[in-house]
Order: sequence, then C-alpha cells, then structure tokens
Amino acid sequence: MIKRNLVSWNAMLGAYAQNGLVDDSKLLFDGMPAWDMVSLNTLLSGYAENGPLTDAKDFFFRMIQKDRMEMAGMEPNETTFLCIVLGCNYAGSVLVARDLVWSLRRDFGMKPSKVIYGCLADVFARSGDVNNAQELVKSMPFVNDVINWQSLLSFSQMSPKGAPLMAKLALESDPNHPAPYVMLANIVSH
Repeated sequence: MIKRNLVSWNAMLGAYAQNGLVDDSKLLFDGMPAWDMVSLNTLLSGYAENGPLTDAKDFFFRMIQKDRMEMAGMEPNETTFLCIVLGCNYAGSVLVARDLVWSLRRDFGMKPSKVIYGCLADVFARSGDVNNAQELVKSMPFVNDVINWQSLLSFSQMSPKGAPLMAKLALESDPNHPAPYVMLANIVSH
C-alpha cells in the first residue's frame, strides 16, 4: 500500500478545492494527520473561489487565531491574505477586502505586495468604484505597470468616461503594449 505524505494529502485537497468540492475538501482537511501552510491556503482558496464569502472568512479567522497558528508554528503569509482578498473580489465585498489588507500590516507586520494592492484595486473597480481603484494604484509604493492600468481599463466599460484616462496611463507605462489600444477601441465602439 502506498503511504500518504503531506504532499499527497495537499494534492488531494487541492484537487477537491479546484473542482468546487469544498465540503469534501473540508472533510479531507479535518482527517489529515498533519497540515502546513499549503494545506491551509489550499482550503482557504477553495472557500474563496467556490463558497460564500462567509465560509472563507470564518475559516480565515479561525486559521489566524494566534494560539492555533503558534501551536503549529506557522504564521499567515502573503498567499493566505491573497486568497481571502480574492474571495472578497469574487463576492464584491470592498470593505472586508480593505480591512483585511490593512490588517495584514497592522496585525501581522507584513507589507502588502504589489499583487495584493492590485487585487484590492480590482475589488474597488469590480464594485464600480473606479476612482478609488485608480487612487489606490496611483498611491501604491510600487512602480505601476501596464497590467495595473489595463486591469482598471477593463472595468471602465461600466463607467466609460474614465476609460480615456485609464488607457492613457496604461499606454504611458508601456506604449508598445497592444492590449490598451484594443480595450479602448472596444469600449469606444460600444
């Protein structure tokens, strides 16, 4: 009989989660002899992508309880926060996403990465708040690139009057990238 190790447990957990079988993932997780940050983040990702945001939030807050994490010798990492912010993005929950990103810095002493800032900007934009998304991207402590502005440009279809500015900013960051031209043409033609 093949012996299961943590890698194989995590692979099975990921397979269930990626196929939307979050309840099965949770049952498997509860039966695992041990878990690590990959296990936790895999289940959290499954909740964030497939379940109601409340399930992802409940698991996240149980997961980050100091006594449980310290007992296992683990700390939440950037992937942990990215999973839950993505869940907020899918659910359109701007306030929860914003609070989680600020908690990352305040409660865990971590600096949000460019990816997390971009995801938060995406949450704002998806909710129709392109102005706050734009301000967030402008104020990020990172060099903005065409991807940041292109992401916001894609949401300008909901608010087309902001599209020319988003396209301008995207083109300034990389004038040779064709996507902003195509996206702006599609917005203008509709």
